[in-house]
Amino acid sequence: MTAAYPRAFPRCGYRPPLKVGIFRDIVEDGTSGLPAGKVRLFLSIWTRSTSYLNGVARGRHRVGLDGTPCGKVSNENAMEAAVRLASRNKGFG
Repeated sequence: MTAAYPRAFPRCGYRPPLKVGIFRDIVEDGTSGLPAGKVRLFLSIWTRSTSYLNGVARGRHRVGLDGTPCGKVSNENAMEAAVRLASRNKGFG
């Protein structure tokens, strides 16, 4: 996925919040060459990462497959990400 869409899925560093509906975009585009089930699994792992949740918690712009802005993270999504991060950090305090 990082090879097919490097601006949406960078190999390292900051992981930008993804456009709502990006799963459908990936499947319809077909560039990744992955079946829908593998795309779903990849996105599940990607969006649960601490790096990804940090970007969502800060309420940044969402990006599409080409990395262009496609909306902004809602307050509800930012709060949900912040809660998930806080629960992860609880054990490290």
